[in-house]
Amino acid sequence: AVEMLPHASLHFFALVPLEAATMSTPSPPAVDTIRLRLEAPPEFDVCVVGAGAVGCAIARDVASTGFTVLLVEADAVVGGVWHRNKYPNLRLHAPGVSYRALSVAPAWQAPELRMGEPDRIAYRPYQEEILRYIQDLAQHPNVTLRTSTSFCYAEERADGDGGNGRRRVVCSSLVASVRALVHA
Repeated sequence: AVEMLPHASLHFFALVPLEAATMSTPSPPAVDTIRLRLEAPPEFDVCVVGAGAVGCAIARDVASTGFTVLLVEADAVVGGVWHRNKYPNLRLHAPGVSYRALSVAPAWQAPELRMGEPDRIAYRPYQEEILRYIQDLAQHPNVTLRTSTSFCYAEERADGDGGNGRRRVVCSSLVASVRALVHA
């Protein structure tokens, strides 16, 4: 789902009782949020949250049209369920012809790799093939991949962005300025 940020703002608040806040010593934040807020955030056209199959396909297609993409993934690697699940002989239930980004075809659709198969269009790729394809999708000069980074929230810029439609995306280890946000 694509969320165009000029029309919406997301805010999350944590309510802490006053007694609890004053009686305990605060632990240092995992990220220097003061420094991140004071520095000029890097600018991207689109932020894609989630580097699974759908997130990487969207990021690759958007990047292939010339836009800059920030791809944020909470896990340490891309691939989503295709990386986490280790079932023997795991493969797609449907033909892999529709399981792809628009901008780049997967290797299992390459004619030179499937010469001996008369019904190559109905080929169902295995987990290793899909995972390799997903990882390849994230490799594009216009895609900036940040793994081990959790999306926190998006907010309207408080500094008066001059009507350029940019909003601030706050993640666990970065703050960025974007024009559009995709949750994948």
